[in-house]
Amino acid sequence: MGPSLPVQEEDRETWFREAIPEDFMGQRVFDPVRRRAREVVRFPTSFPPVLELHGGPSGAIWIRKNTAGAGQVWYAVTREGKELGSLRLPAGRHLLSVGPSELIVWGEDDLGVERIEVYERPAWAGAQGA
Repeated sequence: MGPSLPVQEEDRETWFREAIPEDFMGQRVFDPVRRRAREVVRFPTSFPPVLELHGGPSGAIWIRKNTAGAGQVWYAVTREGKELGSLRLPAGRHLLSVGPSELIVWGEDDLGVERIEVYERPAWAGAQGA
């Protein structure tokens, strides 16, 4: 799965966008906070090797290694550490759960409407018990 991933500019921008709202009740009251945060928030140069874990129903472990800003990349590994495969979710999608034959993904469209999507697990995941 490789070493830690470097923090990119898009990762910082995603954090600022999600951590500090653009407006509140139609007012841009957070602009001073946003400007100050850009000056003082120090980001590490790299992310930890693992950002999130999900257990698969057959005992495999799903590991997220990057931020949502670039789209999530998940690796499925056995308990012994053998990599079974990986998948990339588009930016704005987040893996909620790994089911027996499906992946449950949360997403939000351009209008801010949230939705839950169900995808068939990749063939390599089903064949290997992930």
